[in-house]
Amino acid sequence: VTREVKEEIGLTIKIGRLLVFDHRSEPDPKGDAIMLIYEGGEISDLSLLVVDRQEIASYRFVDADDLKTYVTARMAARLRAAIRARGENRLIEIDADTVVD
Repeated sequence: VTREVKEEIGLTIKIGRLLVFDHRSEPDPKGDAIMLIYEGGEISDLSLLVVDRQEIASYRFVDADDLKTYVTARMAARLRAAIRARGENRLIEIDADTVVD
């Protein structure tokens, strides 16, 4: 992960704690899937971003309420869960699109 972040946006980050553990079972050919989101810190100076235009065509910072405009509904839910987990200092588990509390 740290290598990909460095290559794609030019930042060296320290991977923090696990925020979201999302798992689901789907019929073949997809099958079972696990998605993880880790704490990656904050960007305090946007001028430090050096975007690799071969990897990333465009980017923007958006409000959490607007995520579904830019990513799938599942990804938006996962990202909102990560924001919540970070704010509440906890791990959030998602099982088949349902937050497990």
